[in-house]
Amino acid sequence: MPYNPPTHNWIGYGLKVLGQYDNGNNDWIEMNGNPNEWAVAYHGTGASAVNPICKKGGKFFSRNIRGEAERQKCENYSNMNPRNKDKIKYCGVGAYFSPRLDYANGYAVGKESPVVIMCRVNPYKIRIPQGYEETEWITDGTRNTVRPYRILVDLDNKKNIY
Repeated sequence: MPYNPPTHNWIGYGLKVLGQYDNGNNDWIEMNGNPNEWAVAYHGTGASAVNPICKKGGKFFSRNIRGEAERQKCENYSNMNPRNKDKIKYCGVGAYFSPRLDYANGYAVGKESPVVIMCRVNPYKIRIPQGYEETEWITDGTRNTVRPYRILVDLDNKKNIY
C-alpha cells in the first residue's frame, strides 16, 4: 500500500500503542514489509473528536460523508485474501480515511481546531470507491480495522489548538 509521509509543516504527537493490540504483537505498526503490516491512512477531523476516538480504542464514527459514495461500486481489499468470504459490492456507510495527508486535511480545515489522525488500517478491510482510488478508503471504523497512533497538527493552524 502507498505511504505518503507528513511533510515538514506538520507536527505529530504519538499515542501509546506498542503492546496494546494483538496480545502485544506489534507487526501491524512495523514498516518492514511483513505480511501483518497495516497500511498508513489519515483521518481529518476536529480536535474535539480526538479524545472520544482514542478513548474508545480507535472507534471512528461511521457515517457517509459523500452521498454518492455509498452507492458506488468498491474495490474491496478483502478480496485480495482468498480465504476471506466477505465480498462487498458497494461501499456503504463507513468511516472515511485517505492514504494522502493533504486530502484528509481538507476534511479537517474549516472545523474548530483542525487535526488529522494518523492511523494504521487493516489492508484486507479497506473499501475503495471507484473513481477515488488515490484519495478515499472506507472501513467499518472499529479497532480491529483501524488503529490511531499519531495526532498531526498543521503548523499553519496550530494556534487553533492551544
